[in-house]
Amino acid sequence: MLQYDGFLSGSRRISRLICMPTFAKPETGKNERSSADKIYLGKTSILSIPFFLDFDSTFNPHVLIAGTSGSGKTFTIKSIMAKLGLICNSSIISLDFTGEYASVAKLISASSKIEDCIDGSVYINLKSLPDMKIAEEINSVLAELTSIMKSRRQPANRIFIIIDEAWKSISDSPFLSSIIREGRKYNICMILASQLVNDIKPQMIANISTTLAFRLQDKLGIQCLIKNYGLKDEAYTTFGSLQIGSCIAIQALKSGRCRSLLIDKVAGARVDGSAKLKIGENVVEIKLDDLERIIRMISKTDPSVFIQKIESDGSITTAELINQMLKLGAERRKILSELRKLKITDNELSDAFASSEALK
Repeated sequence: MLQYDGFLSGSRRISRLICMPTFAKPETGKNERSSADKIYLGKTSILSIPFFLDFDSTFNPHVLIAGTSGSGKTFTIKSIMAKLGLICNSSIISLDFTGEYASVAKLISASSKIEDCIDGSVYINLKSLPDMKIAEEINSVLAELTSIMKSRRQPANRIFIIIDEAWKSISDSPFLSSIIREGRKYNICMILASQLVNDIKPQMIANISTTLAFRLQDKLGIQCLIKNYGLKDEAYTTFGSLQIGSCIAIQALKSGRCRSLLIDKVAGARVDGSAKLKIGENVVEIKLDDLERIIRMISKTDPSVFIQKIESDGSITTAELINQMLKLGAERRKILSELRKLKITDNELSDAFASSEALK
């Protein structure tokens, strides 16, 4: 019988929270660093305790990351992928449905050959394939991975398989089911991501010990999480009201307990560094660090959550940018001054300000 700790289950026994094995000791900021065997995710809403993804503390190492578009899901996956490759020195296999993770793959020097997963990382870009061919290609890759998995005699290094959205084309794949059921003993971790929890079969979720739930709107999916982890019914409201970048980390631990903890803001690693700014019919590249510096300077507020959303989406219109700057407290004249430095004409700025009014 699983015992349950966490705010969604009504537990307020803070002493038990502090003793949980996947938390670093909270004395200093140095404990907010990823290490070779765990990844720093952020701080809990209670006591601001650093929380780590520790793949050895749960029943199995598999992870589900779910959330609506713009909630912070993709940003988190990129960050986890980069940290796994650069800090944990793990092998990564990324099956990319949209080409979203090409920049991370380059950062971790991923190969395109599946056999390189034994001692390196692999990136398979499926973006150019027609829809009817994607499931066939992924099934082929998973079949080869299953063969590699079962041939590993002494699997010292852990292999992480990351599939965002594309996996829905292969929900009936026997290879995917095999990896999820047997992956733990071969040191294989599956990280699945989707906007809808209900896209994933309940029997698969039952074999996933960690769920990072960002803002969710699908009631059937929320119901599935409540049933699987034994959450209270008020979780319905909580899942639907999470802010951008916030998530609920739900875990089934080896100790026999389950826990659910609210992470106020997921800590990420900026990977891409730039986004597309749409100016009328034109598009320009803008550095996110520069944009964040500008917003901080003219609004005197922290725009990090807003910047995280832009990085996740990959682009933003001038009207949307102006609207968000105004919401963050920036004055119109200062916004005009900074945007003119990007060589945006007054006519384009006039149109953008008019369009931003419609977004309010």
